[in-house]
Amino acid sequence: MTALGPWSRGRPPLAKPATRSPKATLAPTGIVSSIAITDEATTTDGNKLVEGSSVEFKLVITNDGVTTLEGTAVASSVAAGSGTGTQTRSGGTAVTPQCDSVPVDFQPGDSFECSVTYVLTTADIVAGAITNTATATATNAVGTEVSDTASAEVSGLQVPKPPVTETVPPPLSITGSSQWAGLVAALLLPAGLLLVLRRRSQDGSRS
Repeated sequence: MTALGPWSRGRPPLAKPATRSPKATLAPTGIVSSIAITDEATTTDGNKLVEGSSVEFKLVITNDGVTTLEGTAVASSVAAGSGTGTQTRSGGTAVTPQCDSVPVDFQPGDSFECSVTYVLTTADIVAGAITNTATATATNAVGTEVSDTASAEVSGLQVPKPPVTETVPPPLSITGSSQWAGLVAALLLPAGLLLVLRRRSQDGSRS
């Protein structure tokens, strides 16, 4: 007797289930990877700063998405002039942020801090303000890059006024016999007038 296959009974053969490599990582639909950075100037008395003064900025980086991030990096640059909000100023001087600890696996909801120290130059003082622009970047598990940029400003920088010097008049210089004679006469005149007034007073009392 010949064995009948599954098609002889009106049913198709069953397909084997698909297999997936356990190492493959797929980004779920609708899952958002994100990073955020804030930039704050901790040195605010711009009118007291001079060339060579240090200015401090505080950076806070947060994983505000729902996926773990890797390869997190923070960069910063300071430019002379004023910036607004998250405006990125072109050029400027790159300043390496000093971070307390950059996590290898940046978990959702976690944060870390960095500081930026910048030394003012003559150009900064003349411009009247400086703007620090900081950027945080990272990638998620499938290699998608995320980034965020923020800026902070220190204004009120003033060119120092030159010191005020007092002008001292030169000492009186008298030369020549005629000038000495005039000086002696000027000194003796009050004494002579006083003597005349005394004599008149004495003559009046006698009479």
